[in-house]
This record gives sequence, C-alpha cells and structure tokens, in this order.
Amino acid sequence: KLQFLYFIEQMNHCLRSQARRLSCTTSLLKFGRSRDPTTLPAYKRRAVDVVKSHLMVPAPKYQVMEMEPEDRIDWHEVPNTHIGTPVIDMVRDITDYPANVLGPLFKQKALVLQSRHGRSYNLTVGYRLKEGDLLGIPKVLPEFLYKRLEGETRPVRKLSLAEVKLVRSWELFRTDEVIVLNKPPGVACDPARGSGLTLHDMLPGLMYDYNEPPKMCSKLEKEASGCIVLSRNHEGFKLLRDKLRLKRAPTFCFWAAVTRKPKTESGRIEMNLDVEKKASGDRVIIRMQETGTSMKSKLEYSVVSDSSMGPAWVSYYPLTERRNDLRIASAMIMKAPILGDLKYGGDAAVPQNQLARLIGKRTNDLDLHLHCHQVSLPYEDIRGRRRIVSAPLPPHMKSLWDFMHWNTKHQDPYLAW
Repeated sequence: KLQFLYFIEQMNHCLRSQARRLSCTTSLLKFGRSRDPTTLPAYKRRAVDVVKSHLMVPAPKYQVMEMEPEDRIDWHEVPNTHIGTPVIDMVRDITDYPANVLGPLFKQKALVLQSRHGRSYNLTVGYRLKEGDLLGIPKVLPEFLYKRLEGETRPVRKLSLAEVKLVRSWELFRTDEVIVLNKPPGVACDPARGSGLTLHDMLPGLMYDYNEPPKMCSKLEKEASGCIVLSRNHEGFKLLRDKLRLKRAPTFCFWAAVTRKPKTESGRIEMNLDVEKKASGDRVIIRMQETGTSMKSKLEYSVVSDSSMGPAWVSYYPLTERRNDLRIASAMIMKAPILGDLKYGGDAAVPQNQLARLIGKRTNDLDLHLHCHQVSLPYEDIRGRRRIVSAPLPPHMKSLWDFMHWNTKHQDPYLAW
C-alpha cells in the first residue's frame, strides 16, 4: 500500500507540472514496468493505464492477458536432483524448449521464483536452486516465441555414412531404452563448448528405427574419455537422468593416472565449487565457505596401485555431477594432479624421468589421463544384479597401464553389487 501511495503521489505531481512531464515519465512508470503487468492487482493496473493515457506513453509491444497470475503459471517444486544446479537446467527439463526460446523467457522476466525471501521476477540463467524453492513457468508463451518453436532452432546436421559408422562403433551397450557409448578423448559433448564435430551433432546417427535422436543423460569433458549414457525416448530420459544424478551409492567409476601416490589410500572429499570468469576463460575454483553461487561437490576415491617411478592408479567415485570436480580434487586437495591436467595441475602434471620418455610428447600435447571406466545402470540382469557397463581404456592410457603392468581387468568393488 505504501508503494501504491507513492505511485499516486508521483502521478499527481507529474500531472500538475507539464514542464516536467518527460523527466517524470521514467520515475512514474518505473513501478509499473519493473514487474510483469499481469502480476499487478486490478486497481494498480487501472492506475497505470490512467497515467499512460495522460502522458501519451505508447502501448507495449506485447498484449497483456486478462487473467490472474496464479491461473497463468504452473508451479513446480525443486526436486533433490536439481538442488544446487542452475535454474535453466530445470526449465529445460520441464519444458524441453530450445535455447532460442529459453533466453527470451529470462529476459522478458516470464519466470517466477518463490523462495523463503519472497517472490522474485528477476531470475537469471545462472541462479542456483535451493531446497524449498518453487519455480513458476508460464502456461502461455508470447506469440513471437511460438514462431520460434514452430521452426526448429538448430538445423540438424546431415551425417555422412562414415560419420554414422564412426559413432556406432563407439557403442558398448544398447537396449530399447538406453545406449552407452565409449567417447574418445578430444570429442566435445556440448556444441557450445566444442569446436568442429561434437557428440551432440552425431546423435542422429544413433536413431536407428526411432523418430528422434537419443538424449545425453551424462556428459564428459572434451579431454576425458569413457562411458556416456544416452536415453532413446523422452519419457525414459527424465527417469534415467534422475536415477543417475540422485546418488545414494556411486553409479560411475573413473580411472585416472596421477603424478604421485596420495597420502591416504582412500577417502571422501567435499568441496564448495564456484566458477570464476576471466578474459582468458572460465575457471572452477574452491570456496572456503558456501556462497550463493557455489555448488556442493562430493566424491570418493581409492588408490588401486602405485609405483616407485611416481605415478599411481586412482579410482574416483563421484556422488555429484560438478564441472572439473575430479581434476580439482586431485590437484588441490590430494596434491596429486592427474597426468596431462595442465589447467589445474600446471607443471606438476607433466611426467618425469622414464615415464616422460615413454609418453614421448611435448608438454602442450600431453593427453589427459582421465577415463570413465564403468557405469552402473538402473537395470537388472537375469541374476537380479544391476547392469554394469565397462569401457576399454583409450590408446594413450592403455600404453601407460601396460608399461606399469597394471591389471586392466580390475573390478571396482564399489560398483560390483
């Protein structure tokens, strides 16, 4: 009510002073334009219309729908799988809108967030969802966004026969619901971060007799290799992705070669990770305390084998999906960088002595020795055990494992259940 009284006072002042009409227009309509007009009560909307008629303010480009806010918004509770993740991921999962529609939704302030601090309309793409939040998504989209939905946003790239054979040669496991690939190093998953041909562009080669390409339920960094889980239908995508994200027990096992043996044979690491943006590129850093933009990262590790020459074989079991969390934990917490991780390990990630002669590569050409070796799928075999899919090592890691006489048939006990 105080805001409305202030609004009326500004309106009367502007109507009394014709000389200051233009200077008062911005301050007068600031209250009305700072929010979606459909969210204002009826008496406030009428006051805004009166002011606009006196000041000859041009009508807005969009048409205000005459319906109450609660009737035009679908409210969704934030599940445990989306706590700590960007809000755009939840909106994308619920609506399945393309990128050129999601961006205007945030710019037009069409999304509503109900938190313990109140209702907010200034929702940004990178906002991290918290426990107890409610996300409001409009039922009706503006007309110009419907036109974008009618025409497909990103043109589907036509794959050659050789590219189709290539992506199908990466298959490790395939059923009517799921496909597991062995992604080689150097192939990016996300088109926004990759250059050239990405895994997203090659998914139409895995359609077979389906009407749509599969969707990625898990992703890997461009430099890493190993298992990637794909869902072959939209209904199974959300269920499978939530099963993989909500981890009461490890579902992925990563093998890595680190430069030195960690001080402890096994352990659990919890970190608060945040993204630091610089001109040279984004970099994930560790926060000493939890902040509004930080994300909680949890992982477990176990040393499988070590050697007198320095490198050690470590198995990682992430309990959360965070960007570069395994590389950061190795370099900054365990003080044992992964071989080839020049971004977080620096010079310490470069091999020395006999190992350097074995690899025989320059520092800038050293490949990252990180591989997603196994994934535990939420499907049971004929014996009632969960289906575990294993991916063979890439050539640069296979040569190191053979040189160190490490057993590549090692079964990780945390996933073999």
